[in-house]
Amino acid sequence: MKASTIKFFIFCAFWAFSTVPQTFGANNIAVMVVETNITNGISNNHAAIWESGIMDVFFSEGFIVSNAQSIRIPKNKREDFPSEALIDFQEAIENGSDYFVLATLNYIPTDDKKNPPLLDSANLKLFQINPYRLVYEKKITLETGKSIAKEEWAKVQIAAKTLLPYMRNSALSMGGGGTRHSGVAAAGAGHDNE
Repeated sequence: MKASTIKFFIFCAFWAFSTVPQTFGANNIAVMVVETNITNGISNNHAAIWESGIMDVFFSEGFIVSNAQSIRIPKNKREDFPSEALIDFQEAIENGSDYFVLATLNYIPTDDKKNPPLLDSANLKLFQINPYRLVYEKKITLETGKSIAKEEWAKVQIAAKTLLPYMRNSALSMGGGGTRHSGVAAAGAGHDNE
């Protein structure tokens, strides 16, 4: 084989390996957990399970993952993005994140001050940062009060994996006018209920 042919193949291989991350590579993700209908004095481990489970999925897929401090808000205002999370969202932008994953854990308050509120449902929202848009939303219904950490971890992992195709498809469309390749209607975000 000629030296020029070998150089050409080496160049092609180098080019392919160096451009693949940029092609799919909106790969910096910030994850934040928001707990609703719960006060700061009550302890539970749900936020840690959800944050770790989501981050684990993205990390194992090769994404660069960071987390924002989880927060608690007294009531779920049912807004697209809680105002209490805006500071962390701004920090994610400044730190070069391409995506922001917001996991909202919704509790049912209890009258008993000794027992923590019961986790009832969760909502995962995937935001693309530049340009800003809600790419995908997944609602997860949980068996209230029957959560075992190992089972909850598995449920979190399954839910987080549903975000992956939307992240890859959205990364392909970055700079392409927001076209989606996932079959999601261009006018709105994808939604999924479990």
